[in-house]
Amino acid sequence: MDTHPHNAPMIFVKPTSTMMIKTGRHIDGTGRVYLPYLHEWKPPQADLLGLFQVLLIVFGEDPPVYSKVAAPPRPAYPPTTPDGNTPSSPPGGQSPLTHAMEPPCSNNHDELQQQTIASLLSMVGQLQLVNDEKDARIKVLEARIDDLEEYSQIEGLDH
Repeated sequence: MDTHPHNAPMIFVKPTSTMMIKTGRHIDGTGRVYLPYLHEWKPPQADLLGLFQVLLIVFGEDPPVYSKVAAPPRPAYPPTTPDGNTPSSPPGGQSPLTHAMEPPCSNNHDELQQQTIASLLSMVGQLQLVNDEKDARIKVLEARIDDLEEYSQIEGLDH
């Protein structure tokens, strides 16, 4: 349905070939986005700029996609030697257990946020083009209405 800006746009997340949609509170399995901002859409207060600000906040806190590549499994227990003892710590003093229990690197999260922001910026550009096209069509229709009103006034005076 082509009723924007009077009705809220339908927003979908389209993951890359290496990503998967992360369903949750704001997104379903098809990638459709659900937000209170969309549900309560009332122009002119609600607009695309406000929508994208909300999307950046929501997706920044909870990215809508994740990588298909699974991290290698970590051992649930420290490795042992054939005699059942834990091997000595490697040079540098870090034990294998400490290494195995390190938190995952935040690079994936940062990369995911950057991809999400890049995707949103791309969508902003596309929506701005669509909005500009609609504005042009509205101007043409307004001009036609003005012409019709002028014509009807002229016709009314002739009769």
